[in-house]
Amino acid sequence: MTLTKNIITQKREIKNKLDVNIKKRIAKIKCFLFDMDGTVYLGSRLLPGAAETLAALKAGGRKYCFLTNNSSRDPAYYRNKLRKMGIETKSADIIISSHSLLDYLSGQPGRRLFVLGVGALKSLLRKGGHTVVSEGGRAVDYVVVGFDTGLNYKNLVIACQYVDGGAPYIATHPDVRCPLEDGRYIPDCGSLLALIKAATGKDCLITAGKPSRYMIAAALRRTGFKPEELAVVGDRLYTDIALGCAAGIFSILLLSGETTVKDLENSAWQPDLILNGIGDMLDFLRA
Repeated sequence: MTLTKNIITQKREIKNKLDVNIKKRIAKIKCFLFDMDGTVYLGSRLLPGAAETLAALKAGGRKYCFLTNNSSRDPAYYRNKLRKMGIETKSADIIISSHSLLDYLSGQPGRRLFVLGVGALKSLLRKGGHTVVSEGGRAVDYVVVGFDTGLNYKNLVIACQYVDGGAPYIATHPDVRCPLEDGRYIPDCGSLLALIKAATGKDCLITAGKPSRYMIAAALRRTGFKPEELAVVGDRLYTDIALGCAAGIFSILLLSGETTVKDLENSAWQPDLILNGIGDMLDFLRA
C-alpha cells in the first residue's frame, strides 16, 4: 500500500513539474493562432470556455488570431459569425487557406484558373488578378480545388479533363472532412483531392493551407511575430499540430473536435500540450 502511494505521489510530482514548465513556456507566447471549427466553436455553438479564454488573453495584453483551412467563406463572414457568438475580432485577424494559396499564385506566371470552389474563393482569386475560367476546352494554367459545398458533377468532370490534359491542380487545404455539431461530418477539400487523384492518377502539386509552409509564412507575415512567440491551438493532428511541428511553434491539441486520444498513439505529429477543450487553457494562462 505504501509503495503504491509513493508511486502515485511521484507521478503527481512529475505532472506538476511538467505543468510548471509548460506554464513558463506559455507565459512567453505573445500571440495564439486558433483554429475555429472544432476548437473555438462547433457549427453555430461556441465551445465551453472559449469566451473566457479569449478574454483572459486580451486582459493579459496578448494577441490572438484565427487560422482556418475552410476556404468556403471570407474573413467578413467569420468576423460576423464570431460576433454573433460574443467574440469581437477584426477581419485582418482572420487568416484563411485561400490567402496562402493566393500568395503562392502571386509568385507563379500562370493567371488562368479553373476553380472547384464557392464564390468567395473565386472572388478572392479575381481580386488577386487571376482569370477564373468557368467552362472546359480552354487553356488554363492551374486547376484550383477548394471546399466546394456547391460541387456538381459537370465541374468535377471538367476539372479532371484539365488535369488529364496536363494542367497541375493545387488546393486550398488538405482537410478530408468538416465536422458538424452533432458528431457528423461532411466531405471537405481533401476528399475531392483523393477523388481527382483516383480518377487521373496524378498528385496534387501543392496544398496551401495548414500545415504547409505557405500557411506558416502567411501567419508569420500577418502577425509579425517569430515562431517562438507563437502558439497554434487546434483539434486536428495533420493540420494544426503538423503546422506547429513544421515551424517550431508551440502546439496545443484540443480533444473537442476531430482528434481522439487513440489517434495520438501512432501519429507522427505530437503536440506540446493536450487538453480536453479550449476552456482548459485558463489553468495555464493564470499566474
